[in-house]
Amino acid sequence: MRRTDGELPVGETTAVVIRVDGDLLVGASVGDSGAVLVDGEAEDGWVELTAGQQRKPLLGSRGASPVGFSSALGGATLLMASDGLWKYAKREAIAAVVRDVEFAAIPRRLLDLVRLRSGALPDDAAIIVARRASS
Repeated sequence: MRRTDGELPVGETTAVVIRVDGDLLVGASVGDSGAVLVDGEAEDGWVELTAGQQRKPLLGSRGASPVGFSSALGGATLLMASDGLWKYAKREAIAAVVRDVEFAAIPRRLLDLVRLRSGALPDDAAIIVARRASS
């Protein structure tokens, strides 16, 4: 990320990058996109992987400060999303969708949480979900 920060030719952006190696998640983030683990088994059921990230300066500013993190995936669902989800949907509603909706439908249903009555979205929204396959 630090190298990318100095090489982006124009503009600034937020980023979350995660490598999944078996059960281990290792990543880094900067900006207001985020990553969480949602687990119906855990007491709180929510682990914010990007809680310590720096919002600014953004990637491409030549001064970004990416923050690393790591965690075990376990039986949780990994959710990465841009601020178009985090700013406009409540944590409890996000967790309910991730826990209760068929896996393939999760991104669409999360977008529905923030969709305006006109059908438009209030902000750009990128969503990625990952879950370990059942054996």
